[in-house]
Amino acid sequence: MRLAMITFASVFAANVMAANTQELAERAALTEATINDASLDTIAAEPLEQANETTGRSAPDPAIVRLQILLDRAGASPGVIDGFDGENVHKAVEALETMRGLPVDGKVDPDLVAALATAEPVVGHYTITEDDVAAIVPPIPSDYAEMAKRDFLGYTSVEEAIAERFHMDIDFLKQLNAGTPFTAGSQVLVAAYGP
Repeated sequence: MRLAMITFASVFAANVMAANTQELAERAALTEATINDASLDTIAAEPLEQANETTGRSAPDPAIVRLQILLDRAGASPGVIDGFDGENVHKAVEALETMRGLPVDGKVDPDLVAALATAEPVVGHYTITEDDVAAIVPPIPSDYAEMAKRDFLGYTSVEEAIAERFHMDIDFLKQLNAGTPFTAGSQVLVAAYGP
């Protein structure tokens, strides 16, 4: 009996370590290359909302990032580009199916993949300019009367301005550019608008 408990505990610990290693590998896999090379064929051919519930992913998926950027380019906005599937992505898939005359089922199927096919990279480079940095405003007050006294309510960080410009979630932008300073002259990875 004692041997069986030790064996069970060893197997359980090994499975937990493997799951943690898998999750870390998924997070580490978020690079320019993994996103640009991601295949939309790896996305489950079911409505995206259901796929998210079954996979339980806790890190952005390079294939979902690619899908979101391609949908955005095609004029079917998936909302903020963050690498997670969900209701906005689902609606964007349905909108693109409608726009292209495809059966409207919300599925990432071969017809949708063909409609989005491109050899162009979906993640590109942007060099932060002096103007980007100069446009940053002091922190926005929470009091509306104080806000009204301001001439301009702009972005309070370069990261916020860049994320908005390229339709990206600010946390996703920071994760994609981990270790890169958001200062004038720095080159950062962003969602590429396309040709």
